Amino acid sequence: TFEWNVVTADYAKFISWMTGKSGGATRSWSIWWSEENSFYSKMPAASKLWFVIKSILYLTIAEGIARSDLLKADTTLNKPAIGISFVVAAIVVLFVFWWLLSMVEHLMPYPIRR
Repeated sequence: TFEWNVVTADYAKFISWMTGKSGGATRSWSIWWSEENSFYSKMPAASKLWFVIKSILYLTIAEGIARSDLLKADTTLNKPAIGISFVVAAIVVLFVFWWLLSMVEHLMPYPIRR
């Protein structure tokens, strides 16, 4: 349940964490951010370049999708090759399969689980 005193205490802790400057990752967002992204500073320049290229590729794809008529297409003229009911049924089957595997995961050997 959401009790007002618990919500306000959590909010105060969150604001304290966001504005904190010292005390480790559990007490400061800026230190947490620095620790989470510290591996970038140790990467060689070639690896950083690949990250930038990949980011530009993703942004270009997103911009292309946003500017296209892909999401504005009239489906009455272009009947989809796969029906919505089939897609929904496939998703449900996959979730059921995932749930079944999670139920027997502890019985599987470690290499198969990973």
